[in-house]
Amino acid sequence: MTTETNRLKAKLDTLCESLDSIEDALEPLLGAQTFPETIVGLETMQQAKLQVVLPYLVYDLVFSAELIIYILNEELKLHIGSLFKGEGH
Repeated sequence: MTTETNRLKAKLDTLCESLDSIEDALEPLLGAQTFPETIVGLETMQQAKLQVVLPYLVYDLVFSAELIIYILNEELKLHIGSLFKGEGH
């Protein structure tokens, strides 16, 4: 494999490890219980805070994942373009 391919593979591995860490951290919220069952033991103010923060968290996670995928895609396009550029097509 080329150096560029190894670098992209390393970034993808890092992304997968990061997503696994996030999944482990969110397991108490996303486990076997439903969201209402999870927050029922909290005080009213804590429930409200969690219900306000959770949509922002989900949005940030989705946006971050989309951004990482976009960056990896652009780097891959550059890499593939450089491969064909050297062939004289």
